[in-house]
Amino acid sequence: MKAKLYISNLSIDVDEAELEHHFSTAGKVASVAIVRGRYSNASRGIAMLEMETEEGTRTALMRFNGALLKDTSIVVSRRKDNWAWKKV
Repeated sequence: MKAKLYISNLSIDVDEAELEHHFSTAGKVASVAIVRGRYSNASRGIAMLEMETEEGTRTALMRFNGALLKDTSIVVSRRKDNWAWKKV
């Protein structure tokens, strides 16, 4: 079962490929989507990420919550099931 993570406080310089590479050290990443502004298409500093396994999710939570990514301390938490989002 795929487990979903909510990542906040991202640097605006981080892209999907970097996030996938970074989190792949914890397990297989199923998908990554950075939330972007509707008109500017600029990063809003948050992302949704799906890990393939629950074990990968737990590892990512322990390893990356509060970790530095591009000189910014990121916040990683489980995504609430009722959070609706779509890839734009």
